[in-house]
Amino acid sequence: PPAIDEERLPGVYHLGLHQTSTIGVSPYLIVRPEGNVMVDVPAWSRPLAERLDELGGADYLILTSGEMTEGHEAWKEWYPDLVRVLHEFDMRSDLKPQKLEQVLQGSGPWQVGGSGGDGTLRLLHTPGRTFGSICARYAPRTEKGGTEAAIFTGGVVGYNMRLGELEGYSAFNRGGIERQASSMRALADAGTCGGEWQWML
Repeated sequence: PPAIDEERLPGVYHLGLHQTSTIGVSPYLIVRPEGNVMVDVPAWSRPLAERLDELGGADYLILTSGEMTEGHEAWKEWYPDLVRVLHEFDMRSDLKPQKLEQVLQGSGPWQVGGSGGDGTLRLLHTPGRTFGSICARYAPRTEKGGTEAAIFTGGVVGYNMRLGELEGYSAFNRGGIERQASSMRALADAGTCGGEWQWML
């Protein structure tokens, strides 16, 4: 998978293999010492899985909403220790708590990995697209110090190539337009996000 930018945003890869069942949301892999993180689910592909193995595999799978879960079982079979993360508000009958390793509760924010995490990866509750929608802010650390940071928006907000602007996919909204608008404003607030960011993925 192609790296986003190894100098400015090291260790972040676009996995491709978007799925129509998830409105084409972009899946990514974050490679980090505390455990690699897959954000949303690419369509299952053995060649992609083998390439991920070369990058250290996946330790966590962040499901940014209950509508972005298609195919997660196949990745769990490939990575038996994979920790799948979803907000409790997006649990469906086929996603019972005992089937998932980590169910987020409350309004967050939450850290990923270790005993509370190292602060580089922060999960944010951003309801609107669905009641349990979450986004992730990642700020990698290097030996030279900090680099740029990215927001992984899942289905909360995306870029409309036809219109040439950001949009919130209101046609797919299930949690309320005003609630989603509030979440989108929160993403622009460095205090809410845990810091500034330069990339929206």
